[in-house]
Amino acid sequence: MSVDAGRLARCTPVDVPSLARIRSAREVWMLERGIEQWAPGSQTRMEILTQVDRGEWFRLVGDGSRADGGDSSSSDELLAAGRLLDSDPDFWDDDVASALYVHGLMVDLPAAGRGLGEQVLELAAAEGLRRGRSLLRLDCAPHLVAYYCRLGFASVRRKEFPDFTTVLLERPLRPTSTP
Repeated sequence: MSVDAGRLARCTPVDVPSLARIRSAREVWMLERGIEQWAPGSQTRMEILTQVDRGEWFRLVGDGSRADGGDSSSSDELLAAGRLLDSDPDFWDDDVASALYVHGLMVDLPAAGRGLGEQVLELAAAEGLRRGRSLLRLDCAPHLVAYYCRLGFASVRRKEFPDFTTVLLERPLRPTSTP
C-alpha cells in the first residue's frame, strides 16, 4: 500500500457528527453480529468532540475523503478515521516504548472492503516515523487479530477488562528506502 494514495488530516469539530455516526453504526453492526468490542453508546458525541479538540482524531484524505475541513458533500465525505495517541496507559499500562498508538480505527460501513483501514494504518505508520517512533501499536477485539497480523502486526498479549477482552499488537516502524 502506498502512502501516496492519501494522507491523514487532523479532524475538526465539523467532523464530529460524521465520526459519531460511523462509530454508532459500527457499534450496532458489531452488536448484531455478537462481536464484543464497542457496545452501543460506549462513546458519546461529546467524548469524540473532546478528543477532536485535543487533536487526537485524524481522517483519511483521498479516496473520496474531504481535504479542507469544510462542509462535506457526497464526493468528499469522511470515510475512515482513527485516533493517534502518544501514549495509551488504559491499554498498555505503564509501558513507555517509543510508539504511536492507533485507537478507534473505523471505516464507514458503505466504504468497507476498499482497503481504507489499511491505508489509515500505513499513513499512521508514516506519521509514527515522522514523530521519531519505532513502533505502531493498537488494541483490537480477538476476532480482528488475523487481519492485523496480515498487515505486519504481532500479538504482544491479551488484556482482560471486566466487560471485554482485547489483544495488544505492535509493528516495528522502519523508514522506507528510496531508490
